[in-house]
Amino acid sequence: MATKAVNNKLILKVMNLVLFGLLHIAFYVVIITTAMHLTGSAYYTAYHVFGKSSVAGTPGLEVRFTVREGDSISDLAQRLEDNKLIADKASFMIRAKLMVNSDRPIIKGIYVLNTSMSYREIIEMITTPEEEQEEIQVSK
Repeated sequence: MATKAVNNKLILKVMNLVLFGLLHIAFYVVIITTAMHLTGSAYYTAYHVFGKSSVAGTPGLEVRFTVREGDSISDLAQRLEDNKLIADKASFMIRAKLMVNSDRPIIKGIYVLNTSMSYREIIEMITTPEEEQEEIQVSK
C-alpha cells in the first residue's frame, strides 16, 4: 500500500511538472508570436510612412482628384485609398499629420495625381500653391 501511495504521489508530481512545462511553453509561444506580429506591423507602417511607398511603378495611371473645402486628412486618405492612389489609409494619415500644418495647409482644388506618386509627393502636391507648383515643374 505504501508503495502505491508513493507511486501515485510521484505520478502526480511528474504530471504537475509536465503540465507546468507545457503552460510555460504555450505562454512563450504566445509572447513570441505576438512580438513577431507587432514587429511586422510596425515595419509595414514605418515603411509606408517614411519610405517611398507607391501603389504602382512608373509610369502609373493619372487620376483626377478633388480636394474640397473642409476635407479632413481622414476624408482625403479614405478617398485616396478608394481611388487606388495610396496603399494604406492609416500610414498616409500619419505621414500627412507630420507634413501638414498651419504653415503648410491642404489647399482645395483639382489635382492630377499618379498611382506611382509617393505619399510625400501627393502631400506636397496638395499643400503647394499652384504658382509654386509651376515654378517647381519649370525648374525640373
